[in-house]
Amino acid sequence: MTRALTRAAAAFWLLIPAFSASVVAGAQTVCLTVETEERKAVFEVAVGESLSLAFTHSIYDSRVEEQFRVGARGFHPVRVRYAEQRLVEFYGHESARRDGGWWVVDGTGAELAALELRASEDAFMLVLIGDRQISFGAHGRLSVSACPQQNHG
Repeated sequence: MTRALTRAAAAFWLLIPAFSASVVAGAQTVCLTVETEERKAVFEVAVGESLSLAFTHSIYDSRVEEQFRVGARGFHPVRVRYAEQRLVEFYGHESARRDGGWWVVDGTGAELAALELRASEDAFMLVLIGDRQISFGAHGRLSVSACPQQNHG
């Protein structure tokens, strides 16, 4: 296991308690499943909560940030920010606009049932949900499902 992957795996598991305690009482919740090659964890999150991905693009070595809203059955694309115009061209976006130092594309795509995350072995990906974060290496998968009913008997 590479040093970056080891560091990322440790960070992933240290964040579980913070993740679990942060759902707002009374909000509609879903279960977010986070899977890596070594681990799987499930967290309750509020529907409508913000989820962001930050990573370095594997071909252009340039920063990318993707923003989503958690839905009842998946992830709604909100915005993608690229550090360089060549990434906008690479992905064929026609509606990109300049916003400060970023090229921004507002989300118009369909809801995604899962997010397959892949990063080069020497890089890592950062996932932000509200004010919580998870970082991990080479591969990960995020999905949303209904949470099992809690038995409060």
